[in-house]
Amino acid sequence: AMSGLFRPVATSTLTLHAYNNGCGSQNGTITLHLSKKYAYRSASRPPTGVSGNTITWNVSNLSIGNNATIYVYADAAIGTTLKVDDTICNTVAIAPVLNDVNLSNNTIYQCDRVRASFDPNDKGVFPSGDISPGTKLTYTINFENLGDDTAFNIYILDTLSDMLDAGSFQILHSSHAISHVMQDPPGGQKVVRFEFKNINLPYKNTPAFNKGFVQFSINAKSGLPPLTQINNRAGIYFDINPAVMTNSTENRVTPVAVSDIDVTAEYSLFPNPVKDILTVETEPNGFESLTLLNSMGQVVTKQQVTGRSSYINMMSLPAGLYYIQLIGREGVSTQKVEKL
Repeated sequence: AMSGLFRPVATSTLTLHAYNNGCGSQNGTITLHLSKKYAYRSASRPPTGVSGNTITWNVSNLSIGNNATIYVYADAAIGTTLKVDDTICNTVAIAPVLNDVNLSNNTIYQCDRVRASFDPNDKGVFPSGDISPGTKLTYTINFENLGDDTAFNIYILDTLSDMLDAGSFQILHSSHAISHVMQDPPGGQKVVRFEFKNINLPYKNTPAFNKGFVQFSINAKSGLPPLTQINNRAGIYFDINPAVMTNSTENRVTPVAVSDIDVTAEYSLFPNPVKDILTVETEPNGFESLTLLNSMGQVVTKQQVTGRSSYINMMSLPAGLYYIQLIGREGVSTQKVEKL
């Protein structure tokens, strides 16, 4: 398993977990291909070799059911300017694969987003951003004991979005022994309760051991309409203390692209990006109406197409991403518009 907390400045952390799910103690090699946007700084376990952004570790005598955890620290690469929400992609692999009955879990390719600041008790999703209906989403919930005493028991409550297929839920990995139950409260949304009983997580003065995580996968429902939002967050409970709420993860069903629809009528939008007036030019009788949607899929304005040229005043709208949706006899076409 792999999870990352990346910053545009200061040192970022990438956490690697290697598991032995086989028979008997095993030896292996972990290889990390770090994003070229970052430069390797150090690791909690000294690497066997470092060649540019390829870092390797030898793991010896890893017993059945146990894992080796490595915290990798990296800084922004020289000459690289990182911005919040930039995508950082890394690959980690474990070898050898000879006689391995399950080769699918030996390599992980994962992308995370840069954040300006973060609470170590957080939640991430991969892939993030725009997705297609039915996409498999991998969620990682990280937790850290920032208190002044050992956390003896920890549980996490995660309310699943109605846009997720609860039947596809599957736990992938966890840092400690875990149990879970799927609850079905009266509100309708299913809640997953993750239990870390007798975890005895050390407090903040032992930063190499006061962390944990759980990672699970679940599919977005098939047939979700374009611009559907899928938001998710979790509450982490340390013993009898109030919940520590994570950030909210966000996914959105990708708007249907022009090339994906059989619409023969032609049109153009300009200028794009736009500061004030957006002009939409269509061929005669090609479309009947147009709708401006914000990034949440909410209707900002809607109007009939009565001539070759239509105009939308966007001067007073907040900067950001919008969508023009044109409806005609042959179907619907959607186009991105950026407001400056």
